[in-house]
Amino acid sequence: MKKNKIVKLKDIARFTAGQSPESKYYSQNNLFTPFLQGSKTFGRLYPKIYTYTSKITRIAKKGDILISVRAPIGDLNIAKSDVCIGRGLGAIRGINIPNKYIYFILKNNINNLIKKGSGTTFSSISVDEILNMDLLVPLKNLEEIGEFLWKIETKIEINNKINDNLEKQMSFIYDFQISKMNGKFVQSKDISYITNGKQDANFASKNGKYNFFTCSTETLKCDDFAFDNSAILIAGNGDFNVKHYIGKFNSYQRTYVLIPNNNFFSILYLGSLNATRKFRLNSNGSIIKFITKKDVENIPVFIPRNIKILNTLNNLIHLKENKINEIENLKRIKDFLLPLLMNGQAEIDD
Repeated sequence: MKKNKIVKLKDIARFTAGQSPESKYYSQNNLFTPFLQGSKTFGRLYPKIYTYTSKITRIAKKGDILISVRAPIGDLNIAKSDVCIGRGLGAIRGINIPNKYIYFILKNNINNLIKKGSGTTFSSISVDEILNMDLLVPLKNLEEIGEFLWKIETKIEINNKINDNLEKQMSFIYDFQISKMNGKFVQSKDISYITNGKQDANFASKNGKYNFFTCSTETLKCDDFAFDNSAILIAGNGDFNVKHYIGKFNSYQRTYVLIPNNNFFSILYLGSLNATRKFRLNSNGSIIKFITKKDVENIPVFIPRNIKILNTLNNLIHLKENKINEIENLKRIKDFLLPLLMNGQAEIDD
């Protein structure tokens, strides 16, 4: 028995193409209307807003699906509030189907749209191509499927917020100890083993078993590991982002790996965060900004005098690690089930 059907996007949703206001209307004043030019600040589910506009051109309503129509084509997010959209984006709103269900339909079919991207310097997609995109839609249980997948996404968002709060708590405690000088500064090389990854970007694999850390904020996968430790990962170029991880992993050759001694995991992470803010202002190089191993070895790290403070910080970073692992598991479940549910190969029990 047939379990799904193919429809055009125009059959189930309306599409609004973005139009950019003139740059003279842009502002950092959040009293104006939030503005997005493209998908650069897209998050996992919702975008971050850094720019506002005093002139409104095209609006995506709260809950609308935002889609990138220029490279990278097909990035998806959901508008958390009404937002003015520029020419790099479009807004999709369901006609008789809730937007959050259409979001998952698009997620499952987005490669069909990406393959149609045209252009030489910047790939783009036309309004007609978007409206006529073929979408595979389940014939039954779409509501149950959508609600099930949405609960997973919502749980991931909650965990991300918890992690943000845990990191704020850690930073507050750490910075307070520094302000009172309740301890001493050492260099990162005094409390950790520091090396760098040995792999190039081609080492990543789509369905690898182990985490592969690069200079990107995104964590990739790979088939083999070189480290099995608690570690701090610092991107050697780009935005010098800092990550922490416990377990088996591998890393890109421009990523620095700091393996802490004893109970210094949390303070090495917090010291690295503070240092990379300064690296962004004082990095070496003319075209591609970078930091050296010496820069990383000389990161100042504050050791609290009170061992209870150190233990509290370590407990907080381990709580954050547990939430990260839970997020990764939820992502794997969702990514595995999404095509099966949408293609009719799996069903949600009534």
